[in-house]
Amino acid sequence: MKPYISADLQKFLTPGPNEEAVDQPLYSAKSYAAAGQTVLSFFGDTQSSTDVYTTNMDGANMLGVGKRFVVFGVGVALLNGGNPVQSNVSSSPVFNLTDAQAVLEGKAEFEFKIIDKVYLQETPLSRLPAGIGLAVGAGGIQQTQATAAAGTNAVTYASNGVPQLTAMRRLRVPMALPSQVRFSATINFASAISIGTASRMIVILDGMMIRARQ
Repeated sequence: MKPYISADLQKFLTPGPNEEAVDQPLYSAKSYAAAGQTVLSFFGDTQSSTDVYTTNMDGANMLGVGKRFVVFGVGVALLNGGNPVQSNVSSSPVFNLTDAQAVLEGKAEFEFKIIDKVYLQETPLSRLPAGIGLAVGAGGIQQTQATAAAGTNAVTYASNGVPQLTAMRRLRVPMALPSQVRFSATINFASAISIGTASRMIVILDGMMIRARQ
């Protein structure tokens, strides 16, 4: 389904004489403790206060002067911090699969606000596939192992959706973010969901940036 573009949004999307449009997503990552979280708030950090690997925001919860953005898609990913190789899978859970399922399919609610108005509310987080991640799966069983666990190995990695940039939550009605207007993205958990290894969660706003021409 094509997104609904109103006359006002079309005007918002159209660069002026001294502006340019660029295909530049906005992203924000937060640490996810092994013991779990109850609330994670995104886009409050700036690139100057953290680094480019954490966010590309130049203002806390708002775009800088001379920039505006239209959100066409939203994705959430759990970037697991552990080693994706797990041995003896007959006696231990396969790495990451249980963590990913617990967090992405658990009682967690994503909420996106512009100023104080909610524009997107989703649960579970698997409703917001990220379009990124490793799609890996392999396994083997040795028929003559000395014990039930020995010789049983697997290489696995679980991600939120198919790792293709088109596999995201596409918005039927895009969201406009004007310059220096406050917005927020928050994930609320009914209770902390523990995982095997401290990791990161990232929220990606896929869309188009309009900025002053360089």
